[in-house]
Amino acid sequence: MTHQHAVKAALEKVIRRHPVGMLVHVPASLRQLDLTVAAFWMGGMRELAPGLKAMAAVTTSRPLRIFADSFSKTLGLVGTKVPIKVFQNAAAAREWLEQVV
Repeated sequence: MTHQHAVKAALEKVIRRHPVGMLVHVPASLRQLDLTVAAFWMGGMRELAPGLKAMAAVTTSRPLRIFADSFSKTLGLVGTKVPIKVFQNAAAAREWLEQVV
């Protein structure tokens, strides 16, 4: 969890200079996600939303793809406007980010 705070702080620093898109690679070897991490980012996305224009998640794991899609829908329900899309490869994710950011 400690690293999550450092990642968020780095994003906040970059976002102050210009809007960004974020690419997250989720390895298929990750079998479960600590719910405190998900909760941290749910709150963190609200704070980052004005400058974080989009997030692309890359994974080949079907359960993680479903989780990322659910996370995106939940953000929308709480009023956080950060589009999140899941891809199977980084090239497609980068292309999408370039279009939306």
